[in-house]
Amino acid sequence: MTRCVECKGAELRQVREPFKDAIPLTSGSDLDFLFDDVPQTLCGTCGERYIDDATLGRLEEQEARALVEGGIRDGAVFKFLRKIAGLKATELADLLGVTAVTVSHWENGHSQPDLADWATLGLLVEDYFAGRTTTLGRLRGLARTRAPKRKIHLSLKAANG
Repeated sequence: MTRCVECKGAELRQVREPFKDAIPLTSGSDLDFLFDDVPQTLCGTCGERYIDDATLGRLEEQEARALVEGGIRDGAVFKFLRKIAGLKATELADLLGVTAVTVSHWENGHSQPDLADWATLGLLVEDYFAGRTTTLGRLRGLARTRAPKRKIHLSLKAANG
C-alpha cells in the first residue's frame, strides 16, 4: 500500500504497537482482546491503521485458542469459532445431528448448545490450526448412517514384535 485508503495521504510508516479487538457478544457486551505488540501501517496524516491479512489471521488464531481454552460460551463465540473452523452453519448442523435452525438459535443466543457440541467445535478449531481433519473426518463418518456391506477384518499383532 502506497497511500492511505481514507485520506489518500502518502505518509505511511510501519509501527509495532498494542492492538485492541473485540467480539460483540449476544448479551450486548463486548469481549475484548488486547495484543501487546502488533505490526501495523500507520498513516501520519489521518492516523488510520492497517494490519496485513497474515497478521490478522494470527490474531484471530490467538483469539480462537483463548476462547476454546477458556471455555467461553456465547452464541457469538460459537459463530466465530464455526467460521474459524471453515464450516457453514448447515454443514456444522449436519455434523452435529441438528438442524440449521438450531445452529442459528445457538449463534443468536436464543438457546445454548450442550457441552458436547461446544467440545466438538473446540476440537474442530484445534484440528484446523494443527492442519488435521481428524475430528471432521470422524463426524462425517458418523453422519453417514450406513451398515457395513461386508465383514470388517481386524488383526491383533504385537506392538513390539
